[in-house]
Formats: sequence, structure tokens, C-alpha cells
Amino acid sequence: MSNHFANLIAKQKQELQEQLARLEQADFSALEAKKAKLLQEVEEIDEQIAEIIKSLGITSKPSLPSTSGKSHGILVSLNRLLELFKEHKTNELSVRGLRLDTKQVKKLVAENPEKLELGGKGPWPVVKLKTA
Repeated sequence: MSNHFANLIAKQKQELQEQLARLEQADFSALEAKKAKLLQEVEEIDEQIAEIIKSLGITSKPSLPSTSGKSHGILVSLNRLLELFKEHKTNELSVRGLRLDTKQVKKLVAENPEKLELGGKGPWPVVKLKTA
């Protein structure tokens, strides 16, 4: 009689384990589908961001091999930089905060000392708009 109960318990245990495996697989499949959907949404958002950046006239430097691995930043023209001052309603912009190319901004400041000046210390330079 006890052998009968042992077999019955073993059979129920096996059935429960099989049900658990099916549920785990179903949950995993649902998560995989959700992951695929989210990745698609991220890709669409990245495309929208790229279109907006392109429409604003902002271009990035081409990727160059770098030993430091640091980003070069976003290249902007003088006109675009002046537009950024207007958009941010300020006379001082954080070069690093806006991910602008520091070398480019320094060049613009050197070429336009009557309009721009560089400020800030260390790795957090700012570009200032001179007011007349």
C-alpha cells in the first residue's frame, strides 16, 4: 500500500515539475517578445533623434582611431552656436554639457573674439557670449 502512495506522489511531483517547466517557458517567451518590442522602439527613437540632430545642422566628427577612447564632440558653426545661446536664453553655455567639440569651440572663440570668450576651468569649459 505504501508503495502505491509513493508511486502516486512521484507521479504528481513529475506532473507538477512539467507544469512548472511549461510556465517558465511561457514566461520566458513573453519576456523575449517584450524585449524585441522594446528594442524596436529604442531603434525608432534613435532614428528620430538622428533626424532631429541632422535638421538642426549639427554634425559629428568622423570617428577616428583614438588611443584615449574619448569622444571628440559635436561640431557646430558660429551661427549654430549663436542659436544655442538664444535657445538656452543665456550668455554662457557649458561646452561639455552640450557635448560640443572643445577644439572647435576654442577655434570659434579665437576667430570671433569680439563675440565670444572662453571660460571655466579644467575639463568643464564654458563659452560666453559677449554683449555689446
